[in-house]
Amino acid sequence: MTKAQEPLTASPGRPRKGRLARAGDKLRMAFMLLGKTWGSNTAAPNHLFNMKRWGQCGLPKSIKTVKEDIRAGVSFDRVSRYAALLNVTPSMLTDDALAPTDPAFVSAVVAAKPDQAPPTIMLQNIFGGTVNEQFLDYNRPEYVNALFELLKGFYVVYLAKVPFDVGVNKMALAIHTADPYCLRLDARFYLETEPNSLHGELHCWGAFLYGNFHLTEMQSFAVAMLPEPLRNPLIASRKPFHMSGKYLFGSEAFGREPLFALLHMERRAALPGADWAGAFEDFCRENISYQFLFPGDPEHDYALARLRGTGETGLGQDAAAPPGRAPQSA
Repeated sequence: MTKAQEPLTASPGRPRKGRLARAGDKLRMAFMLLGKTWGSNTAAPNHLFNMKRWGQCGLPKSIKTVKEDIRAGVSFDRVSRYAALLNVTPSMLTDDALAPTDPAFVSAVVAAKPDQAPPTIMLQNIFGGTVNEQFLDYNRPEYVNALFELLKGFYVVYLAKVPFDVGVNKMALAIHTADPYCLRLDARFYLETEPNSLHGELHCWGAFLYGNFHLTEMQSFAVAMLPEPLRNPLIASRKPFHMSGKYLFGSEAFGREPLFALLHMERRAALPGADWAGAFEDFCRENISYQFLFPGDPEHDYALARLRGTGETGLGQDAAAPPGRAPQSA
């Protein structure tokens, strides 16, 4: 066989990464809308590399890589990082049905002000730039997406004031959306006989997760503190998935003393693929209809056992199925 007839073989080296062509077009549009350049003069004030959060979002240090992402399409492993930089959801870059010139995409990019830290995270607003950088390091887009894959779904949450001198409060919780820097949460519960809603965000700081909630009427605020589950395989592998932690609630309606409580949350249903809000309303109707569980109710005894475990260990115990409910793998 002559040299010309020798079969071609693939040369060794790195495998070519998958790319999203339309996402590259959207990057080009976004950077143009923001007045950014991506040429060789990286000293230019409006160059991409001089955006405040470029390095914090883990984006390439080589302008050739950036140009390739724009020209040939964004590499799969950088989509969430570019989305974090632009303060838009990753789906805005990956959805081929959304064109780069679509008003929804253009408006989202212009409104997001990517050179600033996102205004929805309270720690950043309160403590300023140093905490902004540390916060973004703890909550990189790839971490937030991994956390969402583990936690997403509908939960029943049991709460009890310490000491255990009143009934156990029962709440329904939805972990439903991954934003670039945090997870979005909604909860339903009864306050006396009135249904109420909480809206919040969940993020990581150090070895813990922190949930910040506000009541719809904006007179009440709550903070939950939970173990960070991705660092603990024993927690991450629980089936059905559950976690326990601490909860602090303050309201103008209840005088000057805040309520300190233990909480135990159990996932009872997976997050539906579409219309999570409608499915969550059905879940709430099926799982909560009053404020407290009292002694004598089998579910009260089940919940109290979980909560006492929270008080002793801070992490909770592996849970058996609650009364009247078969074990699930949610």
